[in-house]
Amino acid sequence: MKSDIKFADPIFQGLLDIMVKKHKITVRYDKVNGLGPNQCWVSGRDIWVSEQQDSEDDLMIGVMHGIGHIICPRSFRFRTGHDTYMMEYNCWVLGINEALKHGVTFSDAVINDALTRHLGSYRGHDCRESSGHVFTGKVPEHWRRDYFLSELKRKTPSWIQAFGWVMKEVMRQMWAVIKNLSWRI
Repeated sequence: MKSDIKFADPIFQGLLDIMVKKHKITVRYDKVNGLGPNQCWVSGRDIWVSEQQDSEDDLMIGVMHGIGHIICPRSFRFRTGHDTYMMEYNCWVLGINEALKHGVTFSDAVINDALTRHLGSYRGHDCRESSGHVFTGKVPEHWRRDYFLSELKRKTPSWIQAFGWVMKEVMRQMWAVIKNLSWRI
């Protein structure tokens, strides 16, 4: 795993290096999709960030939000009924807490700006992560399935690899449920 991102602040660079190794992720600038300032998105274990950043704080908190998506249990989506606000808020909290575990804190102003700007971008529409998007009131049917299929075609894994990834995820989730149940007994 790797990162194309380089921070001038050694604390942020150290945190990024730790996150790349710990979570086996790739963090890269998205030079194709025309992301707006401070935007990022996650696909599998790849975090893509905009080349336009207001500050290193905004870039780092955006990367940590992406980490939040990666470490967020899939079961959380089902427990919340796929509520986008709950999911996004939870990912912000998970990412910020992950930074705290490694001694990095963000100022209240940076957190407030990130939550206000990005959570506010979902108003009236929960199927995209771009604050510049103008919602027309119609979401393409089966967009999630079509996106997944396009990713499979793009990465072209063998069926054995895909089966292995699915089984690994199933086992991880089963272990989380078993572990959670053992605490209740």
